[in-house]
Amino acid sequence: TKRCPLSFREILDKLPEERRKIYEKREEGAARILASAYFFFDGKKTLTEIHQELCAAYGYIKPELLKEAVKDLETAGWLRKTG
Repeated sequence: TKRCPLSFREILDKLPEERRKIYEKREEGAARILASAYFFFDGKKTLTEIHQELCAAYGYIKPELLKEAVKDLETAGWLRKTG
C-alpha cells in the first residue's frame, strides 16, 4: 500500500528551505501538482504517461514542473527511483 501524505505541509516540511519557499510562493496549482503527483506513480508508468494523466486531470502542466515535483518528492522521501 502507498503511504498517504496527510497534508501538503507534511511534504513541504521535509524539503530544504529553498525548495519549500518555491512552492510557498507559487500559485496553488503547483502545490496541488506536488501533492497529487505522488498518487499517479505505480512503478510501471513512465514520467510521460504520468504527465499526460496529470494534464487530463488538471489541465496543461509544464513538463519541467512535474520533473521538479518528482525530484522534490524523492528528496522528501515520498518517492524513490527504481530500476
